[in-house]
Amino acid sequence: MLGRTLLPVGAHNKQVLIGAIIAAIMGIFVLNPRAAAAHSLAPTDEGVLYGQIRQIVRELEYPDKVASELVEMVDSWKDAQGQPALTALMAILANSKESCMRGELSEIQLARIEKNVVSQLARTIKKQIGYKHDCFELASLVKNHKTNCCGYSQLLYILGNSIDLSVSAIRVIEHVDGPMATVPRHMANTARLADGTTIIVDLTRTGDSFGASAVTKGKYQNDIEPGPNEGQDARSRSGRTYTRSGARSIGEVCFIEQLSARGQDLQTDNRIIQVLDRNDLIAEIYFSRGTLYHSSDRSAEAIKTYSKAIKANPKCARAYNNRGTVHLTEGRYRESTYDFDKAIQLNPKFAHAYYNRANARFALGLYNKAICDYTRAIELGAGSERTFLKRGLAFLKSGQYGRAVADYTRAIELEPKSSGAYYRRGTAYAMLADRARAKEDLLKAVRLDPTLKTQVEQMSDQFELGLTVG
Repeated sequence: MLGRTLLPVGAHNKQVLIGAIIAAIMGIFVLNPRAAAAHSLAPTDEGVLYGQIRQIVRELEYPDKVASELVEMVDSWKDAQGQPALTALMAILANSKESCMRGELSEIQLARIEKNVVSQLARTIKKQIGYKHDCFELASLVKNHKTNCCGYSQLLYILGNSIDLSVSAIRVIEHVDGPMATVPRHMANTARLADGTTIIVDLTRTGDSFGASAVTKGKYQNDIEPGPNEGQDARSRSGRTYTRSGARSIGEVCFIEQLSARGQDLQTDNRIIQVLDRNDLIAEIYFSRGTLYHSSDRSAEAIKTYSKAIKANPKCARAYNNRGTVHLTEGRYRESTYDFDKAIQLNPKFAHAYYNRANARFALGLYNKAICDYTRAIELGAGSERTFLKRGLAFLKSGQYGRAVADYTRAIELEPKSSGAYYRRGTAYAMLADRARAKEDLLKAVRLDPTLKTQVEQMSDQFELGLTVG
């Protein structure tokens, strides 16, 4: 951070300043003209503010053009007196911290000021920037004045730290079904206050909806990747856990939750808060960008972008997993296996990475190793119909027909209309010379999916089942 320029306060303005600070403690931010004058920044100080915004944007590896456009946008945000909205907040913080250093304010009072400055900053952002679920890049935010939780999180991080708050981005880790670790289900922010307490600030949720959202309780976690039930035995690097001690919405536009440190562990609800440092946030941006590239079939760009995420945060198992998934879809099985190995090394409980590595090993003809990985994925909670179908096929390929039948039966229990499971189980029964059950399953498969008719007829001819497929 750049150094702060504390504001000289003349005798004429001192009473006004004290009154304004008291108002800030009480959460009153409608400053009268005299209070605004006491808190206004000189042009050089405003230049410091905008310089810090540019610096933080560049640190997030956005180009200078984006930094300049963001400063231009923020400069257009005016308060009731027609002054740049962030300048009064920065001045309140600067003067309040100076007063605390002189002993005129306690740390508890300063923390209350900081909390209300965060509230006002959140209001300002929400007033200017609407919500759009598929928009997270700063350039898009500036252009459209809309963003999603990832964009809000970046913006509060940039602006909060620029006015001398201590703001971090957070993401919420939840169970995600599917071969890829997707863009984080939710992102928000924390702000550390002068008295040592921490607040969560969520710009996408109101007080009413927040209780059902991902960030309700849990540990601050820096080294856990997505996966079911990982919260129960996860530990943060700092060893500290946090619990709710009071929450409120701000004008129904965002949510602030007070957190207090506790010495004991708390059980989570399968959702873990991960506090992101700057490199983590950079990796998160690249990760989100890479996922969008992959979903748009821009595989080469996805690979490059996931690689940038890994460079920013070499411990990002999700980036290795997703880069491996791109290699897998492109038929580069050995490259994908390397990435899945790395993801599992970083997070031994990463169910998706085991499932994906199993697919790569299956493609390489390593059926027994694939079976081991599918089994581990199931043990970690990824026991979907798809996983049992895949492991069943590996059993089938390796001649373990009885185990294949068991897996296809489990897949049918999970999805009773799975034509693929009936077709494969019928094949396994045919291999076991159980003609009656084979015929029953193959006919059921055709009823569920008439496009399987040709395959079932071929299977009937191969095993001399004598099926008549209508």
